[in-house]
Amino acid sequence: MLEKGLRVPIEDVFDATDPHLMKESYRQKTARATVPAMELADGTIIRDAAACMRVLEKLHPEVPLLGRDAKEAAIVDGWEHSAYEDGVVAVGEAFRNSPA
Repeated sequence: MLEKGLRVPIEDVFDATDPHLMKESYRQKTARATVPAMELADGTIIRDAAACMRVLEKLHPEVPLLGRDAKEAAIVDGWEHSAYEDGVVAVGEAFRNSPA
């Protein structure tokens, strides 16, 4: 958001009494109770970082971060997917191979 010059409100969704728990008000908004999530002006909840960025890109197209045309968008999506897969696989391998 810094690259686009956007200031988006941020809400602390964790319960102050137990940082492992999400606030009830947040869990009521998003059934999966995952972060990040973004609430639009009409109350729609957008989950997943990539989906949130896609909405912000459509609402604020300058500076384009997700490609200026179909080709650039596909390249960005491919890199994002590779980074996600590589990160998930690395974490999975670390978890699987760590001593109990």
